[in-house]
Amino acid sequence: MKLLVRLSALSLICATAALTSSCITLRGRTPARGAGCQLRSSDSTLMAGAPLYRECAVDTHAANLTRGQGPMARPAGALHDGCYSAELQFVVDTTGVPEQRTARVLQTNDQSYADAVIATLPTWRYKPALIGSTPVRQIVTEREATAIKVGQMTDPPPSPSC
Repeated sequence: MKLLVRLSALSLICATAALTSSCITLRGRTPARGAGCQLRSSDSTLMAGAPLYRECAVDTHAANLTRGQGPMARPAGALHDGCYSAELQFVVDTTGVPEQRTARVLQTNDQSYADAVIATLPTWRYKPALIGSTPVRQIVTEREATAIKVGQMTDPPPSPSC
């Protein structure tokens, strides 16, 4: 009987130690980190010799501070009414500035619109991503869209309905 009590107590101590250890390991970290959060081979062109992280690998994500401000991107030679959209991926540096040279188009319905959005990147500002209290470079994905009515220029332009 005493042996059974000792084994039960030992099991309880081991289980508590394992749970405490795993909680300490996860403190301040998102459990999503792991194999799915590793940089991909396609990210190697973004490295530029400095550490780089995906959104799932940082404690605080880079946050766009200038959404809806600054110059609006317009596709070159828009000849018809329409909704233009572009999904871009780029790196935000440790000061919150997008690295324009890292920008790539993931998806768009008009390349000239995507090019116009990329041209506005130097005016965008972010609160930098953090690991702990240290600012780090982070890969960011943003989707921009605008609705254009040919022949009608309004100030401010209408909000996209796309």
